[in-house]
Amino acid sequence: MAAVNTKQDLVKILTQEQNIDKSIAAWMTTNLKKSSDGSFEFMFDLNVVESILNDFPKQDFMSLLKDSVVNRNDQRSNKVYLVMAGKNQSWTDDIVSELQNLKKKTYNESLLELVTLSAGHWVHVDDLDGLMKEMNQSFDQLLKNR
Repeated sequence: MAAVNTKQDLVKILTQEQNIDKSIAAWMTTNLKKSSDGSFEFMFDLNVVESILNDFPKQDFMSLLKDSVVNRNDQRSNKVYLVMAGKNQSWTDDIVSELQNLKKKTYNESLLELVTLSAGHWVHVDDLDGLMKEMNQSFDQLLKNR
C-alpha cells in the first residue's frame, strides 16, 4: 500500500486499490484525525465498529416492521414511511416483494408507505429534492389528520 500523507491519498488508495466508491471513501476520511507523529487515526473505536458490522446482519428488521404495521388493528396507528435507495443493490427483488406483501397484510394498506428514490446509499445527497418532497407530503398528511 502506498504511503498515506493526506486524506486525499487515502481516498485514492481506497478507490483505486480497494474499489470503494469515491463518495464513501471521502466520507471515511471525515472520521480521521492526524496524530502527533503525523499518521492518521480513526476518531472512533474500531472494535465497536467491528461489533456493529458483525451484529447488523443478525437483526430482524422485517419483524420489527411487521410489529409496527401488521399487528396493529386500529385506524389511529402511526403510518410508517420506508424510504428505499433505489440504486442500492441491498434492496433485492425478494426483499422488495416481502415488503409489498407486508403492506398488503396491514389492517389498512396506507399504514405502510414504500418510497423508492433514485439514489444510492446517501439518499440525502443523491436525491435531496425527492427526499424533501416525500417528507413534505408526509408532514402535510400528518397535519391533515390531527
